[in-house]
Amino acid sequence: MLKFIKNLSGHSGCEISLWTRENGEYFVRKKSASITYNRRLKKQYIKQNKYNLCIAKTPQIYGCGIEDGLFFFDMEYVPCMTFCEYVNSVKITELVDFIKILFSNLPVEKSNKNPLVNKIFEKKIKSVYNIIDSKNPVLKRAFELLIFNDWGNVVQSPSHGDLTLENILISTNHKIYLIDFLDTFYSSWMVDLAKIFQDLEVKWSFRNMKPDTNRDLRLLIAKETLNEMILSLPNGKNILSQIYKILVLNLLRIIPYTTDEKTEKFLFKAIENTLNIIEKMEAKNENTYHSMCW
Repeated sequence: MLKFIKNLSGHSGCEISLWTRENGEYFVRKKSASITYNRRLKKQYIKQNKYNLCIAKTPQIYGCGIEDGLFFFDMEYVPCMTFCEYVNSVKITELVDFIKILFSNLPVEKSNKNPLVNKIFEKKIKSVYNIIDSKNPVLKRAFELLIFNDWGNVVQSPSHGDLTLENILISTNHKIYLIDFLDTFYSSWMVDLAKIFQDLEVKWSFRNMKPDTNRDLRLLIAKETLNEMILSLPNGKNILSQIYKILVLNLLRIIPYTTDEKTEKFLFKAIENTLNIIEKMEAKNENTYHSMCW
């Protein structure tokens, strides 16, 4: 006998609820919001069930089904907090260690080059361009950067698909869990990192919260730690630049779904700031290159 306990908050657009079995065991049910979303949720279910990397875990899946025409799946209930909540109270040393552990979990060694990567990105950029008023000078500048970019070193690998800080959970015994997997137009750990920077650099998940100096300092430390990890990779400077360009694309993709002026202004400012960061980054790389040649 299953017993409904309560609905849980979430950002996936699906219905998330807490249930219990006869033996008192809790579990979480994720249910599609509509019949048209069934197919997408099934893909999430499959991806979460298959995702298996060295450190980060996923809640164990118990099964799936159809209820009133809507797909659902049941999974392990993990007492935890999101990284967005965790960052406010964690010690700085623990925060740095956490970022290093998270980075070490990325499938960098399982990467391979995709000869079609430029065509894949070109198709996605054009699809976004066609539904956005690109006359805005900031957006025009963003599209010019993306359209003429060479995406050749954006490798393909297993990926989460929507690795925001809200989808990274810290359990009560300090283990990392990942939730709300999504299919993406290009599967890559570099795309996952762009989603993390969407929160660390742009502070997307914190946009409606009150300003908090303590939180912003911790996000800055987390970002700088992640930067150092990326720069330690072969060709790290170019990889970091590409990740920020993917971030620009992510922000552009949000605009068509924006329904209020406040969020739209936030996105425009975030895109402009990210473009400035990329320009400074590439100017620094260019100067370094010329110094080496000289």
